[in-house]
Parts: sequence; structure tokens; C-alpha cells
Amino acid sequence: MANSIWFDMDGTIAELYKVDGWLTSLRESDWRVYDRCLPRHNFERINRAIEALSESGWQVGVITWASKGIGWGKEMDAITETKFAWLCRFFPALADGRFACIPYGYDKGQFMLEMGDGYDISYLVDDNKEVRAAWRKHGENFKTIDASRSFHRAIEGLVL
Repeated sequence: MANSIWFDMDGTIAELYKVDGWLTSLRESDWRVYDRCLPRHNFERINRAIEALSESGWQVGVITWASKGIGWGKEMDAITETKFAWLCRFFPALADGRFACIPYGYDKGQFMLEMGDGYDISYLVDDNKEVRAAWRKHGENFKTIDASRSFHRAIEGLVL
């Protein structure tokens, strides 16, 4: 088995909350707002660390939420497509990994368990304290990195 590391997007690697009018855009179903955000500061360095993790045998990937109130279907597909295109542009190392856009509020750790891959250790890099706490409730092999602060050194420390 291998280790895995999963990245949230909004507020973690994508600066969605710094886009003018982001909440209004989401409320109006303007999913292009996901394409307008800038990447996280130090994104090139973060991408290099992700590449190194992948090359060392880690499963890398993204587990991101769609907008609140969006379930599986055409709107979810549109959000997924927009977010993945953004990821390809700024984080190509993650675009080569696994990618999941799931309904807002869905337990990310539970989703990973439902994928059924099984890893020795699974990290979640997320800016949301409650999401990180929910992830850790799935067991001692579920670890988190707080993305509300600078986190590039933490992921570099896993491999470099």
C-alpha cells in the first residue's frame, strides 16, 4: 500500500474567496467564478512538492466541494469541468492525480473510504477546521495539514 495526499481547492490552492463578488456569482450559478481565482501564493513550489510526492509513490489528488445546494447532475458536471480546467492550468501535478468534485458538506474522509483504495496514511490539506476534524475522525491514519496558513513547508517535509 501507499500513502496519499488530497487537496481541497477553494481557499486552499485556489483563492476563490479573494475574487470580487465570489458569493454573488455562486448564488447566481455563475460557475466561471471558479476559473477567475488566482492560485495560492507559492503555487509553483507547492506543485514541485506534489510532483516529488507523486514520484515517490504517493497517490496525489483533489477532493473538492461543489457549491452549496448542488447535487449530482448537470450543474455538478459544469462545476467539475471548470475546476478541473483551472487545476490543469495551475497545478498540473494534481491534474495528473485523482480528482473528485463532490456535493457541498459531504464528508471527504467518508468519500475517500467509499473509493475503496485503502492507503497506509492519508493526508488532507484543507483550510476548513471542521472539515479537517471530520477527516481525522476516520482513524489514526487520517492526518491533516492546515491550509489556512502557509503549508508548502509541511508538504515538502513529507518527501523532500
